[in-house]
Amino acid sequence: MAEQVKTPRIIHSKYQYGAGLDVHNQYVTACVAAKRGHEVEKLVVQEFQRSPEGLDAMCRFLGKYLIGIIVMEATTQTPFIYDALVKYTGWGGIKPELRVVHPNLVKKYTGELHEDKHDALELATLGLAGLAKGSYVPQEKMRELRLLTREMRFVDRDCTRLKNRIKRVLTTWGLPLQDFNLSTGYATDFINAFLHAKGDFGATLDSILSGTFKTPVTTRRAIEKREPTYKVFRSIKVPNSILISLESYMLDLSFKSTIESRIEKEIESLVVQDPLIHHMVTRISKVIGLSETSAASLVAETGNVARFSNRKQFLKYVGCAPAQYISGEVSRPGHLSKRANKFARNVFTQAGRIVTHSINDDSTIKEYARKQLNAHMNNKKLVYANVGIKIARVVYAIMVKGAEFNPKFDQNVKVESSLPNRTFVMKEWRESGSQAANPKPFILKTIRDKTKHLIKYIEKNLEESTEPWLNNLSDIFDQLQ
Repeated sequence: MAEQVKTPRIIHSKYQYGAGLDVHNQYVTACVAAKRGHEVEKLVVQEFQRSPEGLDAMCRFLGKYLIGIIVMEATTQTPFIYDALVKYTGWGGIKPELRVVHPNLVKKYTGELHEDKHDALELATLGLAGLAKGSYVPQEKMRELRLLTREMRFVDRDCTRLKNRIKRVLTTWGLPLQDFNLSTGYATDFINAFLHAKGDFGATLDSILSGTFKTPVTTRRAIEKREPTYKVFRSIKVPNSILISLESYMLDLSFKSTIESRIEKEIESLVVQDPLIHHMVTRISKVIGLSETSAASLVAETGNVARFSNRKQFLKYVGCAPAQYISGEVSRPGHLSKRANKFARNVFTQAGRIVTHSINDDSTIKEYARKQLNAHMNNKKLVYANVGIKIARVVYAIMVKGAEFNPKFDQNVKVESSLPNRTFVMKEWRESGSQAANPKPFILKTIRDKTKHLIKYIEKNLEESTEPWLNNLSDIFDQLQ
């Protein structure tokens, strides 16, 4: 007897069905709608509790209809509802497409109706009209990594606020200390000594410099270096009521710093558990201005970089692409678009700040930062943004092509590939796939050596001249060396 081959069942539906989920802290409002011609009609609306039993009942409710698409707004509660819909197996003939849309897509105007059932219907309408552009939803380890890196940023922001409050209290009571950075160890030790001295600034200086208050040698040297500028505040004494505020801020700062270190260790442990994530984080962290935590944050926020069709799409997502301003016949780049991933944008902006001010090693990115700083000396934010965009381009090339970061300009960079001896040129990452023909490597040290050799050659010829202006030129070349 011949074996019968089962053909897949094709389900035909007269109308298109879609659902919208309006998610709240305690419940979910589900609306099922049908598209009949050019109109969308609401069929049924029901609310479910945000408990395992309630979400299971919601899935069974949606499974009664031949729904083609389910749309929900991206919130902190969305991932758990998304998982419940993905794991549900009772959809029958059609498994609906799940789309999580950005909140800006359904943002309300002032005075516009804001009601749960109406919002759920709007989400269903967006899906049926084909206007619901889905957002990236991380899964499993990637989601956990994203939550940790975001929590790290929140704690770091709290620490910055506490430091600003401490400096505000000191400034209010006549202590505008110059170059007083509470991120350094000497500043923290100085505040502890200040509290120990009951708010007497002069006694604080004497206790640190004499060694009465035990501090590391580095702290004593830092205070000795700043003592000429601090001695004018010796007569200032802060009342006890203000010391209570300073002490509470310092305790809170110490607690937040401990939490920050715990989260950082957990991020490192989570990255090591997944070989693919660890491999990508290690590569990205080699880019100047990016730490391992920053690299982990970028990997968690962007996910699979293959979902971006080109580099410009990636730059738009991470907030490093200017919006296009068009008015009449005028078309020019505008400000950086704020409709982007703010966490990734913050990482690149901070990386631009670090490269501009804190890194002194010569590299392509550092040279670019110097040029930007010279061109926009009065607009530091623009400098940080431009350098951050430069770093974002490098990171994209590393993620797409698997390149090893090389800080030198126009150096050959090894690429992991099945083909042997495959290389490509990192020419500021300006080419998006096309290679420059016969590129000439630019090495800063070689240019400097050639310049010195040229100066010596010209100086040697000038020594034989008797003209006074040539002798002055010879003196100038002596100074250039």
